[in-house]
Amino acid sequence: MTAKNALWSSFLRPFQSNLFSGLLKWKNNSNNYRNIPIASFKKGFKVAPKAPEPPRRVNLQDLRKWKREGRKIVMMTAYDYPSAVHADLSEMDVVLVGDSVAMVTLGHDTTQKVTIDDMIYHCRAVVNGCKRALIVGDLPFGSYEISPPQAMSSAYRLVKEGSVDAVKLEGGRKMAETVHRIVQGGIAVMGHIGLTPGSVSAIGGFRSFGRNSKEAIEIFQGALALEEAGAFAVVLECIPHLVAKHITECLSIPTIGIGAGKYTSGQVLVYHDMIGMLQHPHHAKVTPKFCKKYAQVGEAIQEALENYRDEVLQGKFPNETYSPYHISEEEYEKFVQEMQKLRPPVSSSSATIPDNLHENVQLWKRITWLGSNRITCNIHTKKPLVILTREPRKDEQLATLLKRKDINVASIPCVLQEKTEEFSGFVQSLPYLDKSGWLVVTSPEAADLLIEAWKLAGNPTLPLLSAVGKSTAGRFFHEHLVDDSHSIFIPSTATGKSLAEQLPISKENTKVYYPTSALASSTVENILRERGCIVERWNIYTTVSKEWTQEQRKLAETSCIVAFGSPSAVAVWSERVKHKPICACIGQTTAAACHKLGFKLVFSAKEPGLEGWVGAIEQALECI
Repeated sequence: MTAKNALWSSFLRPFQSNLFSGLLKWKNNSNNYRNIPIASFKKGFKVAPKAPEPPRRVNLQDLRKWKREGRKIVMMTAYDYPSAVHADLSEMDVVLVGDSVAMVTLGHDTTQKVTIDDMIYHCRAVVNGCKRALIVGDLPFGSYEISPPQAMSSAYRLVKEGSVDAVKLEGGRKMAETVHRIVQGGIAVMGHIGLTPGSVSAIGGFRSFGRNSKEAIEIFQGALALEEAGAFAVVLECIPHLVAKHITECLSIPTIGIGAGKYTSGQVLVYHDMIGMLQHPHHAKVTPKFCKKYAQVGEAIQEALENYRDEVLQGKFPNETYSPYHISEEEYEKFVQEMQKLRPPVSSSSATIPDNLHENVQLWKRITWLGSNRITCNIHTKKPLVILTREPRKDEQLATLLKRKDINVASIPCVLQEKTEEFSGFVQSLPYLDKSGWLVVTSPEAADLLIEAWKLAGNPTLPLLSAVGKSTAGRFFHEHLVDDSHSIFIPSTATGKSLAEQLPISKENTKVYYPTSALASSTVENILRERGCIVERWNIYTTVSKEWTQEQRKLAETSCIVAFGSPSAVAVWSERVKHKPICACIGQTTAAACHKLGFKLVFSAKEPGLEGWVGAIEQALECI
C-alpha cells in the first residue's frame, strides 16, 4: 500500500466503522422500521398505529367449545347484503341463508318453491356482508332428497358458487346417510328436525312436533343419527322445551332452537319476523307464535313511505333543499324563449284555463290533479271555501280564527252528539264520587256534558280533574268549575293516550271516572287499568249522522277543502259525496280514517288544539 492509500484508509476508517454499526443497527431493528416511510423519521413525527386486523370468522371449533362451556350460540337468518351487514355488526355467531327466503322475501306461501339457483344468488349477497359469522346455506326442497349424489352435487354448488361455510338440510334418520356422504366429501352439515318446513305438504301444514312420546322419541333418534353421521349441529324447530332440553343434554354437538324453548345450545329467528319488517296480512298469518318482535321496523317503513307519498302529492317534496341544480336567469330566459318557439305549454287536464291567464298564473300553476279523483274547485276563486263539518256551535271558535286570516268558511255539519241513557245515571252519581280519585275528560264534547251534569246535580264537589288539552280544560275554567284552589291536570301532549300514561297516581286502586262517547276506544281505560287504577266508564253520549239540506248537499259536491274533526264525520262525508276533496284534519286518528276511505290529499294538525288545526287548513290551502 502506498503512503497515499494508507493516509486515505486511516482517514476513512472511523466513518466505515460508524457506517457498519449503523447498518447493523438497522438490520437488528428492521422489524420495527422496515415499513415506515422516510417522512416518518422527521423530528416530532409519530409512527402511525397498525390497521386493525379483520375479525376472525367463527368456525366449527368455536361452536364445539361454546357447547362445552355452556355459552349460548346466537344465530340469525339473512337473505341480502343489508341484512347480512346488520347481522355481522351485531356479532351474530352464525348466519343462516334460509330457504325461508321463499316466504319473507319472494312472497311464496311455503319454502318449497325456492330453487338452488335462488339460494346461490342470496348466499353470494350475504357472504359479501358477513366477515365474522359462520355462514350456513339451506339446501332447498327437491335439491337433496332423491339421492346422496344429488345432495352432494347441490352442496358443492352452494359452497363453490354461493361461498358458504356449511350447508343445512332437513330430516332425521332418513337423511343420516346423505349427511354422512356430504361430510365425507368435505362439507360441513347442519341438521334440522322437528318441524321441517320443506315437508309442509306431507306433514299437514305448519305445526309443532314431539308433543307425544312417540314423536318425541322419533325426534331424539333423528338427532342421534345426525350426530353419528357427522353433523356439526342440529336445529330443533317447534318442539316442547323439555324434549329439547333432554336432547341437548344427550348430544355432544350444539342444538339450535327455534320455538324449542331456552334449554338448547343456541337460538335462531327469522330476520324479518323478529324485527317486525312486514305488515301485510299474508305475513301476519305466517308469523310464528314463538317469535318475539324486538322492533316494529315495518311500521316505520310504512310511515316513511306514506309521508313520502303525501309530500309528493302535496308538492312539499322536493323543496329547495332537495333541488340542488340551478340554471342562471339569463340561460333560463333563453331556454324559455326557444322552448316556446318549438311548442307552447299545454294543460294535461280538462280544466278551463281563464282568459286572464297572466293575472292568475300562480293560481293556475298550483292547481292539483289526482288522476280520476280530480279536485273540482273553481279555478277563478281566489279565496277558496273551507267547509267545516262539526255543529256550528262547536266550530264557532275555529270559524272566528279562520276569518281573522281572511279565509272563507261554510258549515255543513256531518254529525251530532246525543245523550245516552247513561247520562242520567252519571248525574245521580256525581255527588258520591270518591273525592281523592280522578275525573278524566278526553274531548270538548265530554267536557260540555260533564259541566251540564254537574249543574243538574247541584254543583257538588268533584274529584280531581284531568283534561286532554288546554281547549278542553278551558271549558272548566270558563264555567268556574275549577280555579286556582282546584288544580286540573293537562298532559304534555293533547291525546287520550298521553293523559292515561301521565296521570299522577299516588296509590294503587285509585278510582278514575271516565265520562266519554259510546264510540270511543278503550285505549284510555286499558292503560289506566294496567297502571293499577279502578276505572268506571260512563258512555254519556254518542255520535249520530246529521241530515243535510239540498243547498248543503250541492255545496258539498263542489267542495275543495273540508275540515274534519272526527272519524265519524269522515265516514258520513264519504258515504254522501262522490269526489274526494282535500282534507284538513284535527288529528292523526281522523287523518287515518281519511286515508282508509280513499282520500288522497290529507293534512293533519302538527300541534294539538285549534291552532294546530288552523295550520293544517292553511297547508291544504297552499295546494290551491
